[in-house]
Amino acid sequence: MTLRKQFRYPLFPESTSGNGEPVCYGATAWSPLVKSLKQVLEERESRPVKIQSITVLAGVVAIAASTVASASSLQLTFDNVSPFKFVQVNYNSGRSFDQNANGGYSNLYTGQMQWHDNAGRNLTTYCTQLTEYINWGQTVNFTITSVASVPDPTPGPMGAIRAQLVKDLYARHYFQVVASNDANLNAAFQLAIWEITHENLTAFDAAGTVAQLATGVGAIAINGGDATSAAVGGLADSMLAGLGFDGFRSIGAGLAGLTDASAQDQLIVVPLPMTAALAGLGLLGAFGIRRRLR
Repeated sequence: MTLRKQFRYPLFPESTSGNGEPVCYGATAWSPLVKSLKQVLEERESRPVKIQSITVLAGVVAIAASTVASASSLQLTFDNVSPFKFVQVNYNSGRSFDQNANGGYSNLYTGQMQWHDNAGRNLTTYCTQLTEYINWGQTVNFTITSVASVPDPTPGPMGAIRAQLVKDLYARHYFQVVASNDANLNAAFQLAIWEITHENLTAFDAAGTVAQLATGVGAIAINGGDATSAAVGGLADSMLAGLGFDGFRSIGAGLAGLTDASAQDQLIVVPLPMTAALAGLGLLGAFGIRRRLR
């Protein structure tokens, strides 16, 4: 995500773009509620409980997720990028997927984007868009939409094929990356998303596009001569190379897009606090799910 220079806090160093285009600095934060629900499910599945209980609990989570997905908007205030790495990237929307970069590189904040909602709860996203901006402390009233519908006009909605790649990336790596709190892994995951959403892919299906994804060449190209960028790029390329192996996966309806006409579009897992959804259904006490939000 790109952060404007009017911030008093020195959030990013001076950098220049070799092609003169805007640059983006990305980020995310793990929702304690999502983590606690995941833990509840794991704990219940590990204990000898009745099949009916497991089925009903799964139904509760499914209902809550459905309630979350039905919301049309989500107001978030941007806090910071953490964990992150500075990755040197050259972006040129006119470059083919196998073309080498030319020109300078920009230092991008690459990692988790952390936000809070109007109730003060922390939420996490990853950026899908290099060419729009977000300001430190800026509040955005996002529209919740499908993964295929983000980012908006530039570079444009990713569509079904790229969305299939993104969903598979999340299914294979998201939970491990976010739980690790590792800066390199989070930066690699963000870089992989940018590669999918911005690369000029020409294949006609998701399997064919995997071979066209590489962070060292194409529209999104890292500086391989920079040690940090090379390390992050190597991790991102490993994530990308494994997409579609033994079939394309998905984490289901919990992954959504967030779009706004003037702010960077995002990807989010469980876009609204599920506690409220469960409480509204009167099911919190019934299943012993305690609120663990700080």
